[in-house]
Formats: sequence, structure tokens, C-alpha cells
Amino acid sequence: MLPRFRASLAAFLLLTTAALAQDQSAYYKIETYEAPKGVNFEASGIAVLPDGKLAVGLRKGEVWIAQNPATPAKPNFKLFATGLHEILGLAWHDGALYATQRSEVTKLRDTDSDGKADEYLSAATGWGVSGAYHEYAYGPVFDKEGNLYTSLNASMGKAWKGAGDAEKHPLWRGWVVRTTPQGKLEPWCDGFRSPCGIGQNAEGD
Repeated sequence: MLPRFRASLAAFLLLTTAALAQDQSAYYKIETYEAPKGVNFEASGIAVLPDGKLAVGLRKGEVWIAQNPATPAKPNFKLFATGLHEILGLAWHDGALYATQRSEVTKLRDTDSDGKADEYLSAATGWGVSGAYHEYAYGPVFDKEGNLYTSLNASMGKAWKGAGDAEKHPLWRGWVVRTTPQGKLEPWCDGFRSPCGIGQNAEGD
């Protein structure tokens, strides 16, 4: 009886694994894109734009846009924005591209339709940055009311002088902060070490 049970269990696991693999292929597809020549393409943020183009933020502070992402072998990347500091997230919201960099979330707009951002506006700021290597900022995520959420890594190692209590850690380190549509920064939840990203469920939570 035991060998028959083992055989049945093995067959069940095999069928289940096969079924899961089939299901996953419907949701996860790996595409390999040809990066622009001569560019250290350390992708650290991705956003799909309304016209189907793909925006990619780089750790070194640039945003590139793939004009035809449906053809990964020839994506035709064009430089959209430069001069940012360690982009760790992109999002399209209300007609503009938002990039989370170390010291702020920046709203990027191409006002003359030449394919390059010519307007850089501060959309969220107010958290401390001391120079500690670990002070990464992630996001942005918008809720239904237009509030913007950013998660902030804790400072690590020695006591870095900054804007925090007793100058031990910069302000709001280890927090997720919320910025209202009016630009007001609000502490939202804390107790994190490395909150490397934010997500939402179908209900918007």
C-alpha cells in the first residue's frame, strides 16, 4: 500500500508542478533587451507609459525610454532625463513620469514633445540625507486620492549626523512617508530597516 501511495504522491506532485509552470507562464515572461552601447545599464526602476513605451531608470541617475519595447532585440532606447541621484523607482501618474531619487521624488515632464524631459519639479521631499551609503529611497506609489508614498532605508553603521533625534539618524529613516497632492510630507508607518519597495493590492491598500 505504501509504495502505491508514494507513486500516487509523486504523480500528483509532477502534475501539480506542470500545472503551476503552465499557469506562471501566463503571468511571468522574461524578455532580454539590448542595452544602449557604451551605457552601464544598471536598471533600478521600470514604468510602462500610456503609449506602451517602457521607461527605465538607472542607478546612476538617468532615465531611458524604449520606443518599441515589443521588439526586445531592437528596443531603440532614447535618453529622457539625466542628473538624478540613484533612481530606485519610476511611476507614471497624471500625465507625468515620477522618479524616486535619494533626496526626493522628482516629477519629469516633456513640455515641448521633443522626447526629453525639460521640466524637473520636486514632488516629494523633506526627509533627511546625511551621506550614509544605506539611505536609499524607494517608490513612488500613488493611492486613489493622489497621495504619494516613499519608503526610506534606515541609516546603517556609525551615527551619521543629520536631521534626526539627537543627530543619530536623518529624519524619517526607516519610515514610509506619505506626501499629499499639496506637497505636505506626513509620517505614515515606521519600524523598517530596508523597505525596498512598495506595492498595492486590488483594493488599493
